[in-house]
Amino acid sequence: MKFIFSFIFILWHVVATKSWFWEDSLNNQVDNNLKCPKVTPMKNYDLGGIGGDWFVIQYYASSLELPEYSCMRSNFKINFEHVSMNFNFTYADDPYHEKISGNLSWFVPNLDIPSHWTHMEENYREIYNTYVIDTDYTSWAMVLHCAEKGKSPVYLSALLLSRSQELAGNIVSYLR
Repeated sequence: MKFIFSFIFILWHVVATKSWFWEDSLNNQVDNNLKCPKVTPMKNYDLGGIGGDWFVIQYYASSLELPEYSCMRSNFKINFEHVSMNFNFTYADDPYHEKISGNLSWFVPNLDIPSHWTHMEENYREIYNTYVIDTDYTSWAMVLHCAEKGKSPVYLSALLLSRSQELAGNIVSYLR
């Protein structure tokens, strides 16, 4: 829990100070809260490399202060220009540890930039951009999501992923 709080605080600070992995300053956008930041996705990214099981070591979502999640797991499947992620988690304060599952799917709009995905469905009218910021494929990955929701503030979330249940402190620091 301490790590999740730290990650949320740091990511909030990054967004508030408009620095870190943003490519351009958010000051160039018409309304800083209504548009996703311009992000530099990972270069020389191997789309198939993220496939498989991941533990979500840390999670941030701009619209969520509570509840806290625990036991988050993700499984990515790649099918040419489509990426799907099955995920499950429990709420940290759930005494019964009920497992909740879901799925997200994306389209790779430009195969020359396979680390940028978009998510659009008929019942989901927002533009949902997903970026693989960095990964070594075998032990860790950082994924950022941003959804533009018309006249509402953007929804921003980030996942710090690991192939094992723990991630070395120096890697967590690097990804922050």
